[in-house]
Amino acid sequence: MTSHPPLSLNTRPERQNTYAFTTEELNRLEDVKIAITRGYDLSVTKNDLIRCAVHMLLEDYESRGAESALLKRLRKKQSR
Repeated sequence: MTSHPPLSLNTRPERQNTYAFTTEELNRLEDVKIAITRGYDLSVTKNDLIRCAVHMLLEDYESRGAESALLKRLRKKQSR
């Protein structure tokens, strides 16, 4: 796999996109945000959480390829 520079939440995002989520996904994301804010005294946004998840997904795929969590989940996805 190609080597990429490290990703950081400290890098200011310069682009915006819109993605579709289920109500359950957004509710659970909000629950995690509240738990982290209250339990760890950290100021986080849902955008921070999504970017962190994207970083983790990319790093896992780049290091594990076919064995990555991404490909395992995509293989289980039913065709629409």
